[in-house]
Amino acid sequence: MNRVWKHAALRFTPLHTQARPIGRTAALVYLVCMAAFTGLTHAADDGDFRSGIVKIESTSVEGKSRKGTGFIVSMEDGVAFIMTAAHVVAGDKTPHIELFTHPLPVEASVARQDLQLDIALLVVRGSDKLFEGLQALPLGLGWQPSVGQQVTTIGFPAGLSWAVSKPNIASQEGVHLAVVGGNIDEGSSGGPVLDSNAVVGMVTIAQRGAGRAVPVQILALMLQGWRIDVNEGPSPPQGAAAVQPRSLDSDTGPGPMLTWERELGQTMAHEVHPTRDGNYILSGYTRQKGDKRAYDAIVAKLSRSGELIWQRSFPTGGDDDLIYSIAELPGGGYVVAGENGEDGAWIATLDENGKDQWERTFPQLTSTMIWRVRTSREGNIVFAGKARSAPESRSEIWIVQLDRRGDVLWTQRYWNPDWGDTGGATPFVFRPTADGGYVVAAVHGSWTGPIWILKLDAKGDLQWNRSVEREGNLFNVIEPKQGGYVFAGTVMTEDGRRGRIVKLNRDGRLVWDRGIDKVASKYFYGIAETADDGFLAVGESIVRLDDQGMLVSQEMLEQESMIIAIEPAPDGGYIAAGMKYDTVWVLKLDAEGSRSEAR
Repeated sequence: MNRVWKHAALRFTPLHTQARPIGRTAALVYLVCMAAFTGLTHAADDGDFRSGIVKIESTSVEGKSRKGTGFIVSMEDGVAFIMTAAHVVAGDKTPHIELFTHPLPVEASVARQDLQLDIALLVVRGSDKLFEGLQALPLGLGWQPSVGQQVTTIGFPAGLSWAVSKPNIASQEGVHLAVVGGNIDEGSSGGPVLDSNAVVGMVTIAQRGAGRAVPVQILALMLQGWRIDVNEGPSPPQGAAAVQPRSLDSDTGPGPMLTWERELGQTMAHEVHPTRDGNYILSGYTRQKGDKRAYDAIVAKLSRSGELIWQRSFPTGGDDDLIYSIAELPGGGYVVAGENGEDGAWIATLDENGKDQWERTFPQLTSTMIWRVRTSREGNIVFAGKARSAPESRSEIWIVQLDRRGDVLWTQRYWNPDWGDTGGATPFVFRPTADGGYVVAAVHGSWTGPIWILKLDAKGDLQWNRSVEREGNLFNVIEPKQGGYVFAGTVMTEDGRRGRIVKLNRDGRLVWDRGIDKVASKYFYGIAETADDGFLAVGESIVRLDDQGMLVSQEMLEQESMIIAIEPAPDGGYIAAGMKYDTVWVLKLDAEGSRSEAR
């Protein structure tokens, strides 16, 4: 096992921080008033909806018992599909549930989960007798929320066997709805929000007397992508003061899978992600006007059908102003990170329309950059980059967590002593994990060299680390539903570079290591899981692999084209981005990873 040098936490004062609070005063006043005067909670009768509600008990990675709620969204012969909040079952592949018709716990399995949206799908298999008397709850897909509207939640709050509450909608925080009143607490997480005999949302974050909910349109998009057929319930009448969903296009509802391609100007995209409103956000950079050697960072938002919603650049006067990474914030808006030519590491937040909120740099550090930015389970901002370590002439792995205002909560540094005291470590891979921690992969050098993989806990403390024997690089990682971590990158061989896919188990032990024919791709920059437990790897081609990393098929891209990033899309396909003939290139692929019918 390698020895690890880890520096004590440091706090930095931002060079400049500009905060622009979102105007929600009226909504907050309303929330407080409704919390004081509204809300009805009572023990539930054996009504129609109880036969579609389940109690969930799971165990966290740390061994702690958790309780939550779920609801049946579809039933087939011998199979029931149950939706819940992902944090209720995170780290537990086989949680137990209690059905209305069955007094003893039944084992379920986690089939799909989206940690960013906090949505998970469970599968329960059993006899017809087990499911007798149960029902799938209908979804009210035509529903629109209104401020002050009363809805119904059903769940298992602390101290009650189960309960029906009558909270009110107070506001909309990003895509989430704020609900207040009633008995909503941790045990209510994953339970349905109901109106006019149909599910209109799902409780995610729950606190005493208040909570947040994902609206039904987002749930339907996820279920469609997971190939789950649901019953559409009645559409409740809209209130007089409707809260409009954030940028929900007319074509974001369930419908046929779309494929398309778009070009957005010169240079390339670095990352692309689905957003909670069914659209897509990407980051990249483009050449500065009048200077072919200098770059400006860009961020763009695209609709589900590929139409440009907005785009903006970040010229700060430096020779190279680059955004390497972007993430959506839990309460709405985005965080972007990279470097600018004058100050090094740079991070900023934007509102949902791309307008500045705050930004900060780290002037105490030299030769720094931020490569990946993500959000933690608690909703904070966490990023990975590299920072100069004085007096040694080396750049170490640098992990920092910020609060939503940009203040540092903690910071950690790491260095592999086997590398000596010179050179730099660039963490091209950084991803939150299902257990609340993080996985990191860094290369000793600027592009290829010795590789070091680290698994960290929620505070950045090291859990395990592994040095990869063969030189190369790793550029991305996913945590597939079978467990472990699957990385995409490149490996150096006697006849040159070739694309590489590596799988480690949860403890960091090697499961398999595949070097793909260099004709297919010298580099794999992105990877995504497929519905059949295989993988799509992208670089100079789109390569489909089985669950053991063996080549199934490949589609070569045009010359001077490459895909840098790929993510699952809500409709079951994939969103990808990179560069084509020196332009920012965005692709919407189908469920097979094909673009053959792209328009």
